[in-house]
Amino acid sequence: MSSCPVCGRTAGEFDVVCEADGASLVESSGFETVPTLRCAAAWCVNCGARFQDDGTGCCVECGERVIVRRTRSKLPAAVTSTVGDLAVLGSHGECDVLVTDSGNNRRLLVFGPEAIVAEEASALGAESRFFPSLVARGQAPGLGHFALLTLDIDDAFPVAELDLRWGAALSLVRSVLDAAEEMEARGFTWEPAESDLYVKAGGELVAVRARGARRRLHGEPLNAKRVLEALGGALLPSPAALGTPELVRLFVPSFNFSTATVRTVQAVRDDLVRVEAAIASKSHDSLAALCDPGLRRHHNEDAIAVAQGDVDGAPFAVLVVCDGVSSSSHAEEASAIASQVTRDRLAAFAREGDVTAEGASAAVVEAIRAAHVAVATAPIDYGDGTPPGTTIVAALVLRRRLTVGWVGDSRAYWLSGEGSELCTTDHSWINDAMARGGMSEAAAVASPFAHALTRCLGPLETGFDGTQDVQPDVRTRELPGAGHVVLCSDGLWNYFPSPSAIADLVQRAGEDADATAVARFLVCQALALGGGDNVSVAVLAVS
Repeated sequence: MSSCPVCGRTAGEFDVVCEADGASLVESSGFETVPTLRCAAAWCVNCGARFQDDGTGCCVECGERVIVRRTRSKLPAAVTSTVGDLAVLGSHGECDVLVTDSGNNRRLLVFGPEAIVAEEASALGAESRFFPSLVARGQAPGLGHFALLTLDIDDAFPVAELDLRWGAALSLVRSVLDAAEEMEARGFTWEPAESDLYVKAGGELVAVRARGARRRLHGEPLNAKRVLEALGGALLPSPAALGTPELVRLFVPSFNFSTATVRTVQAVRDDLVRVEAAIASKSHDSLAALCDPGLRRHHNEDAIAVAQGDVDGAPFAVLVVCDGVSSSSHAEEASAIASQVTRDRLAAFAREGDVTAEGASAAVVEAIRAAHVAVATAPIDYGDGTPPGTTIVAALVLRRRLTVGWVGDSRAYWLSGEGSELCTTDHSWINDAMARGGMSEAAAVASPFAHALTRCLGPLETGFDGTQDVQPDVRTRELPGAGHVVLCSDGLWNYFPSPSAIADLVQRAGEDADATAVARFLVCQALALGGGDNVSVAVLAVS
């Protein structure tokens, strides 16, 4: 009889790997599996759905295989007030219990399948800066195999309870990498949980156990990515979002598509050097844009394009964000074509120096229509698929006047000390339903069509006849003082749907944050909250 060392599931007679999580099976010790080892929750590698494991190993939403993410444990039924001569203080993390021995020394009692306990005990056999020492190993009725470890956390705090600033966060990350390097030198892997990591008052890291220890195969590196995921709860969204998308990806679970699942310790150290260089580099640019694939999509269907210059000493800026319609074919080509054509048309108009509101509005409308024609007539071979389509939002800032045009649900905001304003209205089913009346807001929001688009650019909208028109909306407003123009795709605003929420993010990016830092912070926030879609942001700082 075999069982899974990860989830505890009993396997079939001839199985060699667990059907639920793919882990190699181990021979059962004959003791009943501790209930807290059962798969309590899982994440789908495809759609990100979280659910109770039903035993099939596949997502109930989309059918793809899931990855086990175990939860914090409760005291197993076999543990009462004592275990042998140990007095139980309470549950600590998953599969470990706080106890005191006969000398009133606090200890950590780790339990689980024999193979897992034995590996962790072997990894703790040497003196360490970070890890505890092994006191004893054994078996207990109903509990199974256990290891008793020293515990030095009297003046330490769990990382989950720390309110870390940027510098302290990077110091913690480097300390965790030092501990990982030590474990790697011993020849073992290490996959800590958040509950395993503490920080002393003086800043020293304490790892209370060597969870996930396994003797590494020849040439196999320790996966620092799995180590740093334990810091996600403490560092996401802040302060990690003050860094770069590359930094945020170190702490999010590795079931997503745009993040490497394996990173060596040295590779992560190199990542940190690049992150610090990016943060230290103050471009003082007033215009910036950032497009990220997010965490859950196979490829990026968003596109951005910006331009700036001056006409007779007066600055102008053009910002364009497009979000390819994911249900259409070659959506990434549609968004790229539309963003570039619109930017080029508006930049050419701005250089002509027409400063009237009517002229700017007409220019934005015509630029978007030109983008539609370009997408509709582009030689895109979509075969039997759905014709390509894309949303668009474009902004022209010329002589302190903002003109915004859009088709679809990509958005534009004006954010200043006087308040925050959404300058666009989504072309979506929910807005049309609310405008027609006859449906409550709650019912409209609950509808499966709530976020369905009612307008877009490209042949998905009008077919491949480039002469057929599209109907962009356009708005113009004066910019009386300092503030930020922010354009974004729904990969950002789905997490922060109100103008005040976007304004709060811009403020939290820092008083001295330039446009590049603001754009980076907005994207990082979306990734830290799940990164469920491609994320695109364009930012203009108006002085």
